[in-house]
Amino acid sequence: GSWRAPAAVESSSTLRLKVSLHAIGGFCSVSTRRQPRQVETEHVTSSAGEHGGLSPRFGETVHLLAAEPHETSLRVAVLESDEENASVDAEEVAFDTVVLGRMRPGYRTLHLRSRRGTRIEMCHLFVHISHGNEPHKWPSASELREEVETRRSEAAGLRKEISQLRRGSVTVWRQGSFEGV
Repeated sequence: GSWRAPAAVESSSTLRLKVSLHAIGGFCSVSTRRQPRQVETEHVTSSAGEHGGLSPRFGETVHLLAAEPHETSLRVAVLESDEENASVDAEEVAFDTVVLGRMRPGYRTLHLRSRRGTRIEMCHLFVHISHGNEPHKWPSASELREEVETRRSEAAGLRKEISQLRRGSVTVWRQGSFEGV
């Protein structure tokens, strides 16, 4: 009996990260774009691919926007599935939750926990945090109400015009004068 290194084991599992924001108040969004086109509060990264194994690298930048970062929690979970496209059957194997506004800029580690909430020894997620300010481009509730009311009145006017056209009794503007049609 002499010692031999274990044979290389090819893993058939695929690892992904699920990043989600949970706001107590205010607006929040998770996106791979700096200015998201739509509001999503969760994002699942692509698989670690060739960089799997004991220290997988994901190499994906995720932008987290929060109106109230000190009242928004960030939850990062590690998902494992058997096949490349089996995101539906993905099982959460580890997670960590932090208050977004308390994350300092720079390189940080998140000590991951099991599904029961106990810390997993020597299981960390190495992340880079940077802070910035984004201009507030989302409309307020009152602006949205005004826009909805404007669209409703425009739609009512168009419905009235359509009904008049169907009856054949509408006045239209043609080449500098009004004509009854």
